[in-house]
Amino acid sequence: SSLRWYPPDVELYVLAAAWQRIEQQLPFVGRTGVRGDELGSRLLCAQLADDLVALAFLLSRQWAPYAKWRGIAFLSLPVATRLGLLLDAAVTEATWQDREAGLGGACEVLLELQRERGLSAPDRAVTMFWDRPFRSVNLDVIAALLAAITDPEVRRLPPGVGSAGQWIDSVDVLTRADRRAALRPVYQVWAGEQDVDHGGGI
Repeated sequence: SSLRWYPPDVELYVLAAAWQRIEQQLPFVGRTGVRGDELGSRLLCAQLADDLVALAFLLSRQWAPYAKWRGIAFLSLPVATRLGLLLDAAVTEATWQDREAGLGGACEVLLELQRERGLSAPDRAVTMFWDRPFRSVNLDVIAALLAAITDPEVRRLPPGVGSAGQWIDSVDVLTRADRRAALRPVYQVWAGEQDVDHGGGI
């Protein structure tokens, strides 16, 4: 039979990777903005909004559909009523500060949903990026999810990589079951190279 959802430890691993993907890009919204790179900042905001929508699907335990239908399907998620205006701000506001604020607010809503799910979560989703005036994801969000993984095989997977759909966006790969299955040896190689204590962070 088809897999209805990820096994619990795999879900934790995929969620941690989703948060890490956001963490890696969120500070750049402001960093491009202060340099006057308005296009770059807006492109990052759009990408991050899409990543937050993907995280919303994960936390709602719903498979995210093909991009053509993703926006409509997102609106059917219960969390969409809390996220909608924040994501709108993230992609439409005139200043990078307001767009960044929308993204940060969306992160807090999704961490609240994570907490409601009974999953590990610190008090805040967003912190400042070191001593700079930009927002970043709290690394404790990622570390808490990874620390909750108990399966040794999943713990050996490299943090941040996540599922195939999180590191490959090729339709010609993701819509072919045989091509997705062919990626299994890659994960096995990566797992064999890992010797990381995920409980201490990443």
